[in-house]
Amino acid sequence: GKILDGIGLQIPHGQAVALIGSNGCGKSTLLRCCLRLIEPDAGRISLLEQPVHALEPGRLRQLRAKVGLVFQKHNLVPGLSVLTNVIHGAFARTCSPRIWLQGFAPLELREEAMHCLEQVGLAHLALSRTGELSGGESQRVAIARALMQRPRIMMADEPVASLDPKVGMEVMELFYGLIHRQDL
Repeated sequence: GKILDGIGLQIPHGQAVALIGSNGCGKSTLLRCCLRLIEPDAGRISLLEQPVHALEPGRLRQLRAKVGLVFQKHNLVPGLSVLTNVIHGAFARTCSPRIWLQGFAPLELREEAMHCLEQVGLAHLALSRTGELSGGESQRVAIARALMQRPRIMMADEPVASLDPKVGMEVMELFYGLIHRQDL
């Protein structure tokens, strides 16, 4: 059977939208279809005024680079520093191997990553290893890494599901505030 059928959704610039539904109803599938991480069987998808459903691979990669994604699993590299993990967000716009470790990254990228960490309130943890962080801190680092992409749009897939309710609320308020400050 069909997972999603008859979905019609248009989100204007500057809007924050939350999809709410029970487990297995298709929220994550819809998000992944919007980026063609899952190929839809039918229909049209436009994102940032581009026809996602019809883009060839190179143009699709360029579009995806403009989307900051935050997942429930933070997907950080635990043995590396917080700063290095944030710098990795720049892989969306440059494929230089110099940004794999912050010590080799250009000064301007390190400074930009520190600014992203300041925005999520974690500049003081820049040199800590991500494996030492709490769940809420890890999710804030993941948000800083997404900001490092210089995204035009931010998307999150259950970003606070693994956090306790108080920390989850703090992270969502931060996420929402950043979206509006960045004018995404």
